[in-house]
Amino acid sequence: MAALPSSVPVLITGASSGIGEEFARQLARRGHDLTIVARRVDRLEALAGELRAAHNVTVEVLAADLETSRGRQAVTRVLKQRSPWILVNNAG
Repeated sequence: MAALPSSVPVLITGASSGIGEEFARQLARRGHDLTIVARRVDRLEALAGELRAAHNVTVEVLAADLETSRGRQAVTRVLKQRSPWILVNNAG
């Protein structure tokens, strides 16, 4: 992963497992505040708690199904609230 300014927040889709979860771990380790997105809120909450404790970063959880219009709109709203963002689009 290339060096990115840690002041830039990161939104990661598909963050509840696999590659998305690993992106969250790596970026939190580098000091990025995160918004993690997936359908499985229980897994997101567990990961968020772990990353907050281990790396002293802000981790917001967004339960959203990106197969639905409502889920995509929820992510769009978050992205519009703060700029710039780094987007790791890992869902699906």
